[in-house]
Amino acid sequence: MGGRGGGRGGTPSPWAAAATSTSISTAKWDGLQEGPSVGLVEPRSTPDFPYRVHPCYIYCTAIEMKRHDALGEFEHAVLAAVAHLDADAYGVTIRREIESRTRRHVSIGGLYTALDRLERKGYVTSTMSDPTPRRGGRSKRHVRITSIGSGALRQSREFLERMWAGLALEPRRSRT
Repeated sequence: MGGRGGGRGGTPSPWAAAATSTSISTAKWDGLQEGPSVGLVEPRSTPDFPYRVHPCYIYCTAIEMKRHDALGEFEHAVLAAVAHLDADAYGVTIRREIESRTRRHVSIGGLYTALDRLERKGYVTSTMSDPTPRRGGRSKRHVRITSIGSGALRQSREFLERMWAGLALEPRRSRT
């Protein structure tokens, strides 16, 4: 095996190409031809990938997997804070909201890294405000949760509730 995508001969695998594409018309690999207006057509096998798979199946599967990304603990906290703050959600207020609710320190760099990741996943959107003299001419990055983000937050909460259901936190006594 070699190459970027794990295919033989140094070529990217079709799975990697489809999973990283943003639209079906950009998920290309050797052996597939782009149609005049419909994106990829004609499922065919290649030496690197001998199975006949329709590109739409790969694309739809990759998108379906993306919708169900599990939220990490910090991402969950950031999304919940954005949902609590609604229109007043920007870096400083999100940080304060998380710190006040969790009693844990949040670095602003870690927060913006998480916000960038959540935005790439489509869970939040952000816009820059106009610069204000009060902030020394700097803009605020306002953040809003999307419907996909609300769904991911709800799914994460339901997952945690199912895991906690019936769990007693009393330490077990050893039988000695």
